[in-house]
Amino acid sequence: MSQITVIVPVYKVEAYIDRCLESILAQSFTDFDLVLVDDGSPDNCPKICDAYAEKDGRITVIHKQNGGLSDARNAGIDWAMEHSNSEWLAFVDSDDYLHPDYLKILLDTAKKENADLVICDFIRVNERDEIIEREHKFFDLVTEDKNKLFQLLYSNWRVIPAWNKLYHKHIFDDLRFAFGKIHEDDFAIHHVLWNCRKAVIIPTGLYYYLQRANSIMKTETPKSRLDSLEALVESYEFSLARGLLNPKRMSTDYLHSFEAMKKELTVAEKKRLNSLRRRFSIVYFSNPANRSLKKYLAFHFGRLYRKAGGVYNQMR
Repeated sequence: MSQITVIVPVYKVEAYIDRCLESILAQSFTDFDLVLVDDGSPDNCPKICDAYAEKDGRITVIHKQNGGLSDARNAGIDWAMEHSNSEWLAFVDSDDYLHPDYLKILLDTAKKENADLVICDFIRVNERDEIIEREHKFFDLVTEDKNKLFQLLYSNWRVIPAWNKLYHKHIFDDLRFAFGKIHEDDFAIHHVLWNCRKAVIIPTGLYYYLQRANSIMKTETPKSRLDSLEALVESYEFSLARGLLNPKRMSTDYLHSFEAMKKELTVAEKKRLNSLRRRFSIVYFSNPANRSLKKYLAFHFGRLYRKAGGVYNQMR
């Protein structure tokens, strides 16, 4: 019986996948299943995955039609639920790699604190394996308090990624990543935090996060921006409905950032943006502290309101 199932979605990463898989197979903790989900990759990745599976019995390869990162992760989760007796899940993106003690430290921490979610810090690296950003001012936290977790979610994006975590399997009993969404982690994280009983955050950088010029995160489009906004609105609605969110912490900055790109949006995208804006306004103005004329003008006429405020300040 393996204790952890490690899930790696694979798509067009033949230049990076060896380093990723070698870092997993070199873990000091060895009692794991490794599921490689070939998401219809058109390069040599399918052959590379099969070659690794022939060399190591812990590896299972799933070959599937391309469905995107969410669909690939979900295929890995489904396999783990049906075919593995493991108690824990971990996700690793196929262009990233791990500290040799990544699994050991996260699992030891989970057992020591009797937690079902462990989050660690990460280190950014470039394609030359150079460290471009070390550990952050991340939190050292052990808590069962959902309010603390959700406050941290809205103040530190390092909580959001799927890949710097060890999850107890029960967290995904009724949860999967949103299909067809670019910011799939953003859509899942509030459910993850809600489903966990106790979480631990450790401020040590154990996951190496590759910054690629052509990665999804670096090629922002109107769809990716709208997906990100939708995920934010959904998480606000989710947490507010459960009495978790302090609406004073809600920022309208991301919503207002769309004002500069309205000309780039199609008719359908503008319609989607207006729908999200209406949903955002319902959550935002549910807080009495936001029901002032100043807040109303700032929300609905963001750029014009700020411009008028700047002119007024110059005239004073």
